[in-house]
Amino acid sequence: MRETNGVWSIPAPIDNPIDPLAPGAYGPISLALDKNGLPAVAYTNGWYGDLKFAIFNGTDWHVQTVESKGSTGLYPSLAFSRGNGAVMTYYNRTKGELRMATAAGAAGWSITTIDANGDVGRFSSLMLDPNRPTVSKWAIAYDANGTYRFAIQGLFGGGTQFNGYTNYVVDTLPLGGGYTSLAFYDSGVNDGHQFKPAMTYYDGQDTALRFARCSTAWNTWSIQVVASKGSQGQYSNLFFDSANRANIFYYDRTHVRAQRAILSGSTWSFTTPATGGQEIHVSLFGTNLAFSNSDSTTDNLYVTIL
Repeated sequence: MRETNGVWSIPAPIDNPIDPLAPGAYGPISLALDKNGLPAVAYTNGWYGDLKFAIFNGTDWHVQTVESKGSTGLYPSLAFSRGNGAVMTYYNRTKGELRMATAAGAAGWSITTIDANGDVGRFSSLMLDPNRPTVSKWAIAYDANGTYRFAIQGLFGGGTQFNGYTNYVVDTLPLGGGYTSLAFYDSGVNDGHQFKPAMTYYDGQDTALRFARCSTAWNTWSIQVVASKGSQGQYSNLFFDSANRANIFYYDRTHVRAQRAILSGSTWSFTTPATGGQEIHVSLFGTNLAFSNSDSTTDNLYVTIL
């Protein structure tokens, strides 16, 4: 953690390796803060193929196994409900499904299948629907083995309804790539769904970064290739700034650097905020931005404040 004086604390272990010498690892990892500012992580136990959850109470980490049957818990995305309950989406590899785990107090965790139509659920990106600010209704973007999909909680037209969600196909590519990131922007049209979804994702065949934006109905998406020279677009993070402009941080693998793309009108502008570029995670830091990234050439983790 970064203290108020700018000094970083000594890294502390959250969970101990099952067997450091055996194949397996903890990861991928998703970090979120609850309403009290306490960090929590969802992650995969690679030794057993389990989904795990850990939350810091201010002194210690409390670790739980959320789901363990089969090979599960891959590519988790963690968020907190408006009532401060932990919720995560993830890929169940045994069933080839997108699933959601919701904290259920003393009862443990409630597990729901969101999409079971094919081999689906890699690289999910979970967030609350901003159009319904008084209730916890969820929106999810994810990779379905080359088909990129958007799911919204509730029953809406133009999509496929399953288990209380409506699913839409955003883009279909010959080869998936993942690294999906979901965000909402203000469409300026107060039609009950003023905030419309947008998502970024990696085109594995063309090694390119793509941006898709819903403009009217949930099943109407415009798609752009943002960067395609060399290999670009992994570890993408999408957000909309105070001017309602799309911002994307992503990895330029060809040049081993982090890139930032900003959409103004119909034109993308590009900057290079850091070297490295792997495992990018972006967050607001007061009125500024902070992002972390790993540099494979130096084996260092960096945090940059813009």
